[in-house]
Amino acid sequence: MTDWRPTASPGVLKRRARMLADIRAFFAERHVLEVQTPALSAHGNPDPAIASLRCWLHAPGAAAESEYFLHTSPEFAMKRLLVAGSGDIYQICPVFRDGEAGRFHNPEFTLLEWYRLGFDYHHLMDEVAALLRELLATDLPEHRFGYHDAFVEYLDVDPANLDAPALRRLAADQDLDVDGLELDCDGWLNLLMSHCVEPNFPRETLVFVKDWPESQASLARLLQKERPSVSSCT
Repeated sequence: MTDWRPTASPGVLKRRARMLADIRAFFAERHVLEVQTPALSAHGNPDPAIASLRCWLHAPGAAAESEYFLHTSPEFAMKRLLVAGSGDIYQICPVFRDGEAGRFHNPEFTLLEWYRLGFDYHHLMDEVAALLRELLATDLPEHRFGYHDAFVEYLDVDPANLDAPALRRLAADQDLDVDGLELDCDGWLNLLMSHCVEPNFPRETLVFVKDWPESQASLARLLQKERPSVSSCT
């Protein structure tokens, strides 16, 4: 018989509710408007690294069922609001991603995303740090470095100078099981980042990794094209 009881205890539910209230108070103090956009869309996410969950609508009178997608983030809809003149906005919502399940991934989870007019990514990192310190009620230390510097510091290599075969050899040298894996450069870099770089980040520290490779800059402006813009965070 399936256990009907939820996994979240009343104490966890209360702490979660308090955290959401604190997030809303944080943005209200900064005059950032809370919005809610549709979770269902006629189009999926074009990001090749993120898969959309599909569903089918059976509308009365329709000749055939229509395919829809559950959003992987509210990014597209929120950017439409920005273009229409919404100003600074944020959203807390459930999002859905296919093919993701494990220790750090779930097919459904709650996402906080916000956009700030006139902020560059340095200002945005400042605000992320301020939000986390307020929610955690502690003054955690902070470490910011570039993607390239992270590989140099923890793996002693320049990732920009390595092709896919070299990255595969590097992964094998780090005792990763690479048998049968056929990945492109970004695939190997993601594997090395998640398994060999990130585990070495200092604990009890706010770590920001910036300046990611151009090939991984999905829906992001390239650094050399930087100009007055809208910055976002998820």
